[in-house]
Amino acid sequence: MARCSKCKPEYVSRITFYRIFRPPGCGTATGRDIHDLKGVLDYLQNRNSDRFHSLANQLTYVKKLADTTSLNTESITNLSSIVINSILQLHDKYQQITRDLFWFNLTNFGQSTT
Repeated sequence: MARCSKCKPEYVSRITFYRIFRPPGCGTATGRDIHDLKGVLDYLQNRNSDRFHSLANQLTYVKKLADTTSLNTESITNLSSIVINSILQLHDKYQQITRDLFWFNLTNFGQSTT
């Protein structure tokens, strides 16, 4: 397949496209034109295959990300419920200690005045 010296290696040169897809009435296609056309079509098929595999890999990554996000969401929900339960237990203990101290102060004050 002919390539232009200015073009990147992964791109087919414009010259090849012009030679293959010339306007009607510019002469008959030669064996070289057919060979160049086959090369261009092979190149385009390979690029299409590369894009398909790239898209399949991206979809796999998105699926893995969705699974990981779901797992992380469940873990965070579980952790937050554990933290909430711990805070509620600490609050109950604080209320119990506060009540006991208040009762102790009342009892101690009552005994000191009598």
